[in-house]
Amino acid sequence: MYALIELQSNTRRWFFVIFFLVSAAPLRADSGFSMEPSRFHRGDDAGWAATDLDDSDWTVEHPSAEAGRDGQWWARVRFHIEPGFESHDALVVYIYTLASYEIHWDGVPIGRNGQPGADAEREVPGSHFKSIAIPKDKLAPGPHVLALRMSNWRTVVPSDYFRIEAGPLETMTLRRQLFTGFYTAVFALVLMAGLSFLAYGRQREPMARFGWLCIAVAILLALEQGKYVALYPYPLHFYRLVAITTCTMAVAVLLPWFLMARFRFAGRVYLAAATIPPLLAPFLWLDPDLHCYWIFVYALAFSLFLCVLAARQGRAGWAPVSAVIGLCLVLITLTGDRFADRWFFPAFLLLVALLAGRLIWETRAWREALAAEQLTSSRLKLELLRKSIQPHFLKNTLAAAMSWFEENPEKGGRLLGSLADELDCFFRIGDRDRVRLDEELTLCRHHVETMSYLLDCPVALSYKGPTTGIDLPPGLLITCVENALTHGRFGEGRHEIEVDIDLTDDRLRIRTANPAAPADAFAEGTGTRYLRALLTRHYPEAWSHTQGFDGRQWATSIVIQPFSDETRR
Repeated sequence: MYALIELQSNTRRWFFVIFFLVSAAPLRADSGFSMEPSRFHRGDDAGWAATDLDDSDWTVEHPSAEAGRDGQWWARVRFHIEPGFESHDALVVYIYTLASYEIHWDGVPIGRNGQPGADAEREVPGSHFKSIAIPKDKLAPGPHVLALRMSNWRTVVPSDYFRIEAGPLETMTLRRQLFTGFYTAVFALVLMAGLSFLAYGRQREPMARFGWLCIAVAILLALEQGKYVALYPYPLHFYRLVAITTCTMAVAVLLPWFLMARFRFAGRVYLAAATIPPLLAPFLWLDPDLHCYWIFVYALAFSLFLCVLAARQGRAGWAPVSAVIGLCLVLITLTGDRFADRWFFPAFLLLVALLAGRLIWETRAWREALAAEQLTSSRLKLELLRKSIQPHFLKNTLAAAMSWFEENPEKGGRLLGSLADELDCFFRIGDRDRVRLDEELTLCRHHVETMSYLLDCPVALSYKGPTTGIDLPPGLLITCVENALTHGRFGEGRHEIEVDIDLTDDRLRIRTANPAAPADAFAEGTGTRYLRALLTRHYPEAWSHTQGFDGRQWATSIVIQPFSDETRR
């Protein structure tokens, strides 16, 4: 994890260098040749490979075929070689299409990809990508024709995917090395970041979600750019597109999910808004490029909306995330469906570089604070235990019991029984890390009953809301009840301490209240400090605590949000 800190400074130096090299690579600096648009024609005729063939009536639109129908066709591309191009060793041609084909240069066969055939049985599927080098002895100045005899009987769905790139051998080799090297480095860095965040972010949900986001982006990058390494048969291209769509949807959901955890946004509305639209996109736009484009557009727009909300609420860390997402929105507007397979990954690497240092710094600060709070919590827990069984408390309780034995032996027996039950509950749950809420409510009832005998007035504990299926740190609720007894006003008549428990999908609120006299000021005691230490230790950055006189009652309120499923098991 901390290796990312060292990598971050180096990443910033070489990232932009390689970024602009790769960005500039597609621009052809060579003027030694030119290439006309591709032309297509259905059917099969060996004469169509000739250089002097008049192909003016051929279409420039790709003849996409339905599966198993009209699967034979030709493509022709005219090249014009200028004088001086013979100084290069060869002309390299990259062919991207979903078909099997023979390659002809000026009417002469020079290679093939798979084996085209008159039907599916006689066709041997070729790969989706093919590169071929045309030596300089075949590159005399003047016009030349690259002709492809093609068949795609085994296509799964109709596709017009056809692209040809060409250039001198040294230029195309350098470009491919830069391109492959850059994306290999991006893949390694993003994958390492994801695994590191998953390994060290188990206790912090934002880091864990960012780790899963990095893993999903690394898989998407492997699917997008791995086609140049794994030359699979063209019928498998459809299944690769399905995998890319699935992974794109995962990235589109995980990006806002990470931001919701990062900026502490929770609720079904946010989850639905982040999840449902990306899942619906493939059903609205059947074209893979189109639905992946709109999935990215929506995910980026919704993520930017979350950043704006975070900025309005004063959440830390919104600025760098907003900058990267805003940059991505500009790029996707300018580049269209090319954004997903070219620009998204460098932009995401920039996001990793910006966030890695900050998240690591926050985690280190959080762990230092957690260690201090754990020490404080242990010390305060001991103090609270001593306070609960201090000699003064026991002396008063036993003295009250003796007095009641003289006047009312039955009542004195109930007081001793209540004290015994209270101490038994206290020692049973005091050493555990988590207790059930209903267990601590039992302890609270025994404590209130004991105190009602000591105060010599009827005090009862009432509660409403769910009490099962909720686990809390021990001592949290009893501290609130003890706080209510300390600040309460007790006299004639019956008194009641109210406990209100409100549990929603992602939020738990516990409120205790009882009649009390106004107080201008009060000192924060051991119980309150213990309460805050407990909340900090178990729910870092996810709790709030208020207490005070509201005009009629002394009220203590604790809110935990988000309150995870693991917490309420």
